[in-house]
Amino acid sequence: MAPRTKQSEKIWHEVRDYWSNRGVSGRELYLFAETRAQKYGWILSLQKANGHRIADFPHAARSRGSIEGFEKSPAQNRWILEIQIRHPEKEFGAFYEDLLS
Repeated sequence: MAPRTKQSEKIWHEVRDYWSNRGVSGRELYLFAETRAQKYGWILSLQKANGHRIADFPHAARSRGSIEGFEKSPAQNRWILEIQIRHPEKEFGAFYEDLLS
């Protein structure tokens, strides 16, 4: 396994590129993220790290959900894609997030 911080960032970029090229829904985005994590020997953890919308305050007025549950393609510059991975047997992992743009 590559260093975990680099691995979570690499997965993030692969998932972002998939979204950018295909315009998939948020749900499909995280299904793809799961396959990427597994490819590198990690488990994708969606617990409190499943993407969120950014907007003018209050955020909940725009969207209360996560990208993972979003049935449409997330709009550019409006959503934070979060990738949290964990080791399949040990108690460590990594996290990376950035704006979908």
